[in-house]
Amino acid sequence: MAFTLHLRRCLAFMGAIGLWSCMATQATAASYEIKLYSDDLPEKGESEMEFLTSIAKSRSQKQVVQGLFEVSYGLTDQVSVGIELPASVVQGHAQGRGIKLEAQYIAKHAKEGFYWGIRSEFGSENSFYESEKKRSVEVNPILGYHGRDWQWVFNPSLEKDLTGDEQKPRWAPAFKWAYAVVPHHELGFETYMRSTASTTAFWPSASQRDQTTYLVWDVHYAHTQLNLGIGKPTPVSNSTQDHWVGKVGISMELD
Repeated sequence: MAFTLHLRRCLAFMGAIGLWSCMATQATAASYEIKLYSDDLPEKGESEMEFLTSIAKSRSQKQVVQGLFEVSYGLTDQVSVGIELPASVVQGHAQGRGIKLEAQYIAKHAKEGFYWGIRSEFGSENSFYESEKKRSVEVNPILGYHGRDWQWVFNPSLEKDLTGDEQKPRWAPAFKWAYAVVPHHELGFETYMRSTASTTAFWPSASQRDQTTYLVWDVHYAHTQLNLGIGKPTPVSNSTQDHWVGKVGISMELD
């Protein structure tokens, strides 16, 4: 039974890698900032592996796929630590783009109802759109609610570069709402916003932010979760490079 479970996990992960590779031959530039933080944590003494990738149609013609590989470990039932490794594939050439350390805390809460927590990240990275690798810190408050068949989560996140010319803090709030249409399957939407370097307003005007909203499908099966989404950046500002974005995420517990 244990062997069969491990085999399913390996096949699911290999399938996600294969899907990512196939799409990489057709897609152009995208940002991999496509994850919300909720009360999902590895159990005490156990590890969790997660892989996310984003694929988009960009105004540029270079073929670029960006991905994020993450491993986390449960110190307690409420605290986890981990490491993130962002990477990209540009014109068929893979390249690592930094490393980040993370820590997350979720307060004790009932299965249904409100919960809260916080996640912090520190490290260095640069995206395809940036030539300079920067050290940065992120603080991600976690506010969420589980209903009987639905849930929402809100991350009023704050980012700050510790190196480079632009070191003003920037807001990067994200929100998700999802409804369980059938057991283990949820449909909903996610929206991600990020203020530009020219403003620190919590809710910047349309000309001062990049925003992408996704239609998402979540699948929860045993110890594996799958997240699929298709979205459109609105508005397409000077700093927004994509006309549409697709995303794939898979996470699994490791014994």
